[in-house]
Amino acid sequence: MTAPGTVLVVEDEPSIADVLAIALRYHRFEVMVAGSVREALALAERTRPDCALLDVMLPDGDGRALGHELRARRPDLALVFLTARDAPAEIVGALGFGDDYITKPFDIDVVVARITAVLRRTRPADVLPSARPCATATWSWTRRRTRCTARATRSS
Repeated sequence: MTAPGTVLVVEDEPSIADVLAIALRYHRFEVMVAGSVREALALAERTRPDCALLDVMLPDGDGRALGHELRARRPDLALVFLTARDAPAEIVGALGFGDDYITKPFDIDVVVARITAVLRRTRPADVLPSARPCATATWSWTRRRTRCTARATRSS
């Protein structure tokens, strides 16, 4: 079966990056993870992802500036922002050139669904994953840790 797409996850918090990568791989996406702007630019050049899932606050730069750079290099690249910044001006500004904006804390099923929806523009429907919830993930800002709970799914 063909992968539904390739996602570049740009997130500097390892526990969040791991949860995202695990869930996306479960849904058959190919996933690369970068923890910085520099890493993301190098990976995007080598691998040509279908979608970039970008944190805004990165150790060596701004995820929005990274999004502008990636979009300039690849106008067809889907950009989804995943960040704790939830001010309306931030959201509106990022949606001015990006495809979606998700705030932390997030539901992992929603993240997968939104990436799948964004990729419908560029990928054929027969290779997109069906919506099958795999886990619930929550991020605790006070405890700075991620908690995942896997859910069994029944096939008919």
